[in-house]
Amino acid sequence: MKRRQQKKAEKQRQAKVFARELRAAVEDYQPAEALRAIRERIGGAR
Repeated sequence: MKRRQQKKAEKQRQAKVFARELRAAVEDYQPAEALRAIRERIGGAR
């Protein structure tokens, strides 16, 4: 049971980091750069 909670917490933490990075990329607004970063992030998350 505890293991599942740890996994859930880890996913939430990753989601927060991802959201923060995404926001930063959008604020900078460099579409190509942002897309590449997102693809890398998604690839790295899996």
